[in-house]
Amino acid sequence: MKSALLFPALVSLLALTLCIGGAAAAAAQAGPPPAAQKPADSKGGEKVDQKVPDAKPAAASEPAVAPETKALREASQISDPDKQLEALKKVIADFPETSAAASAEGMMVSTLTRKTTTDIKALQEQAKKYVEGATTPNEQARRMSSAASSFSGAGVLLDEAEQYAKKSLEMLSDEKTWVAAERKAAAEARAEALKKDPAAKPRPEISDADYSTRFTSMRQSGMMALGQIHEKKGNAAAAEKTYREAYALSPKTGGAAALKLADYAKAAGYPFEQLEYLTLATLAGRVTAASRAELETVYKQTHGGTPADLDLMLDERYEKEAVKVDAPAYEPTAKRTSRVVLAELFTGAGCPPCVAADLAFEAALERYTPDDVAVLVYHLHIPRPDPMTNPFTVARKEFYDVPGTPTYFIDGGNQHVGGGAASNARKLFAETVQPAVDKRLEVKAGAAVSLQANLGGDKVSVAAKVGKTGKPDQKLRLQIALVEEMIHYTGENGVRFHPMVVRAMARGEHDALGFPLAPGKASKTAYTFDVAKVAADAKAHLDDMEGGSSKRFGKFQFVERKSDINRGNLRIVAWVQDEKTKEVLQADSLDLTPAAPKAR
Repeated sequence: MKSALLFPALVSLLALTLCIGGAAAAAAQAGPPPAAQKPADSKGGEKVDQKVPDAKPAAASEPAVAPETKALREASQISDPDKQLEALKKVIADFPETSAAASAEGMMVSTLTRKTTTDIKALQEQAKKYVEGATTPNEQARRMSSAASSFSGAGVLLDEAEQYAKKSLEMLSDEKTWVAAERKAAAEARAEALKKDPAAKPRPEISDADYSTRFTSMRQSGMMALGQIHEKKGNAAAAEKTYREAYALSPKTGGAAALKLADYAKAAGYPFEQLEYLTLATLAGRVTAASRAELETVYKQTHGGTPADLDLMLDERYEKEAVKVDAPAYEPTAKRTSRVVLAELFTGAGCPPCVAADLAFEAALERYTPDDVAVLVYHLHIPRPDPMTNPFTVARKEFYDVPGTPTYFIDGGNQHVGGGAASNARKLFAETVQPAVDKRLEVKAGAAVSLQANLGGDKVSVAAKVGKTGKPDQKLRLQIALVEEMIHYTGENGVRFHPMVVRAMARGEHDALGFPLAPGKASKTAYTFDVAKVAADAKAHLDDMEGGSSKRFGKFQFVERKSDINRGNLRIVAWVQDEKTKEVLQADSLDLTPAAPKAR
């Protein structure tokens, strides 16, 4: 597998807080994407190659894109190496002295690794130009590590790759110096942005914890590149030593090193050590279909357990070690109304910066009761395939015109884009999620919604009542979602517990999502979800994805299939929304238990 270019100048900060898809963004993630990954569409979302129900875009929800950024994204989506090189050269010529030009220089190194049989000299010269073009030591260290990774991934110029990797690690030896330089560069970038547009919202400042995480990630990535170089040069002892150093630097994020060390343990005949490293790699998100199968095999060998027993063990380890956000229970104020707030999160199990948002929404579930907040989590194939994605989650993405993951909405507004590492979860919750929800809980509900539901076998029968509501100029619609309250699955970002996963949404006439409401009139709506069909449709979606229906990913294999649905773990959520303004007027939710009707 050829390694992706790490941390290009234009998108490194953005991709650490937002998964936007595409080669440029994927390159900025901490770790290589799947081998089959191809560029995404320019909005950062996966365009499922099938009819999507009610895929109506929202107007003006995506931020304006600078022309140099647009040009770079378009170049990143070209699959033919020669054509991509020409497009990248044009970006450099059209937008010199910009971060887009610097990123294009770096992307050319990655592109040239796909032409190594004929263009070794060109690759060598472009890498030298890219490294020497850095304006700061930190940037030069990043570029050297990137070049080393590209060379080692392609298995070429290994002596030069080793020199780049070692020099980069030397320059990344002092965290305080590195952080100080990063802070200075960030401050200068904010000042420059403010100078260009005084009315623009300033970029949020990065926390000390996130800076530390980034520094460690860079060193770990550099060590992994060096270990790979040693391995390809036939120096197994040096490779193993380097992998062990990379793992020891930060075991929680050392999944890639753990996978390598599991191989060494297996070769040495140490199954319990192999099991531990495979477990650590899985919990860190560095899991593949092959490593999962190997984990099940060695777990059975050492413990005699089943895959279900293995999952229980992984749950216990994750629960013990996972980051949690303290969220004191909500205490209603004197202004508290009857509103039930709808909180919607668009995320991806393979999206590293989604971790903070995922944990922040977990905190919301701890702080608020279902009488306060109804939570919906939509999984998307951004930036990697996600087995909890389905056509309904994609349709909801199109409804809001979501620019990337993570993105969330509170009552259809208060849009927030971006997240970060687990260390940023507490801040994200305290400064964005909680204030937005608390404020909406004091806003008078614009509608009255009540639910009755019953689960019998595979059928979920829902009856929703909406009172007289709305104004003549509103375009109201009742939406009903079938939600699985908890799914256990470790994706590439290491998050294992996935709450309130949207499995399906009710379809009205012409397969449109939801049911139109007449302003000023009450309504009663009945709908039945066929859980077996929902699961079958989800399986068909995953089958199509693995078979190559996605132009971005081509053919691949999910680590685990998550199309099956736990009938004893379901919830119904209904809400009234103005399709013009996207404002949610009121919501309601109802827990389901088999053969036990509930009403409120």
